Amino acid sequence: MVLRNVPLPEALEQCGKAMRNSAYRRDCRNAAAAARKGMSFAEIALRYYWLFPAWLAPMIAADNLRETLSKSLRRAADTVEQQKDVSILFLQTLSLPLFILFMFITLGTIISAMFMPLVKLISDLSC
Repeated sequence: MVLRNVPLPEALEQCGKAMRNSAYRRDCRNAAAAARKGMSFAEIALRYYWLFPAWLAPMIAADNLRETLSKSLRRAADTVEQQKDVSILFLQTLSLPLFILFMFITLGTIISAMFMPLVKLISDLSC
């Protein structure tokens, strides 16, 4: 929306309409009202910290002098994408050992279930 030059209050209103949670929807409307009063996006992100990632406000505040808001948000989106990729990679590397462990436990259970009657039969025959 920022790249399409949609004004910040209108963008926050649209985001609020897309949310299902009524509290977040109300807070987006309040943030849009604050933007209409002249509050900067960094101040809005700090004030409504539960709507935005914790690192977004300092990043925008630091980049306010050097870059435009759209470039700052693009960097923030890239950061979120990198964090998502790292999380997925972590889950992928964790899933294989867990799957192997599950298979060993399952196979051990099946093998022990097969041999327990044989052990009982052999012990009954030897007595």
